[in-house]
Amino acid sequence: MEQITIDWESGHMILNIENAFPCGLNRAKRLCHLINQYSTEEDKDKLKAYLEGEARMLKEAIEKPKHLKSLENEYARCLKNLEFLNGGK
Repeated sequence: MEQITIDWESGHMILNIENAFPCGLNRAKRLCHLINQYSTEEDKDKLKAYLEGEARMLKEAIEKPKHLKSLENEYARCLKNLEFLNGGK
């Protein structure tokens, strides 16, 4: 399981990427802010690659007829998480 580490002066956090992402907007804003500030470029790249892969997979599933609405929501979350990770608001 892929992990990323967030190290700041008074502590650290280790996230399992598959369990933590894609996540809701409020959580994504907070986590991505911390990741952008305190994680290594390697960890950021790992997370970006994971989210891009998930988004590709979900987009393919959405293009099939009779897909679930929840897949569309999950795809939108992936895109928004990527936006926050890339410094968007």
